[in-house]
Amino acid sequence: PVPLLPPPEDSVAEAGLQLIACFCLLLQKLLGNSLLKLEGDDRLDINCTLPLTDQIVLVGSEEGLYALNVIKNSLTHIPGLGSVFQIQIIKEQEKLLMIVGDERALCLVEIKRVKQSLAQSHLPSQTELAPYIFETVKGCHLFAAGRVDNGPCICAAMPNKITILRYNDNLNKYCIRKVSLTVWWRNMKCLKKKKDKTRVDTN
Repeated sequence: PVPLLPPPEDSVAEAGLQLIACFCLLLQKLLGNSLLKLEGDDRLDINCTLPLTDQIVLVGSEEGLYALNVIKNSLTHIPGLGSVFQIQIIKEQEKLLMIVGDERALCLVEIKRVKQSLAQSHLPSQTELAPYIFETVKGCHLFAAGRVDNGPCICAAMPNKITILRYNDNLNKYCIRKVSLTVWWRNMKCLKKKKDKTRVDTN
């Protein structure tokens, strides 16, 4: 089965059910056929999935970022990233927020660049993605993204701290607003944005 990593701005249970329902609808459209079957050297160690369009599902894996076309039942590699552990769409900025690479770095990638790379998949060489890496947010365990006081915010959990970033319209980028040291990160299960607070759920 494909493991699903839901958008942290919803509860784990609710978001998980939404994604499961989405995949069930896609499966119904395929009249019961397999959505994806990988065998032998084609197998992927999948970490997360995210519907990008009605036709494309992004697949984050240890081997990199892939796009699954559910109509053609085909899988395409999108070059430029290492392992992908978590993905979420930031709609107002038309970007993808991800945890990537051996350093588990938090990064942003423009959605139009992803679509451009997919459009070039038939060419000998695709344009590699050039993610914007948050250099101060590495070793990221998981993140939550949402709006606080009508402003986009990101809450990222790392080995010994939680970092909160807020989008600065004047600088046109996310800036660190607060860093909180933690001692219970290993038991952390999910982060959830709620109004002006961030809820952290642990064991």
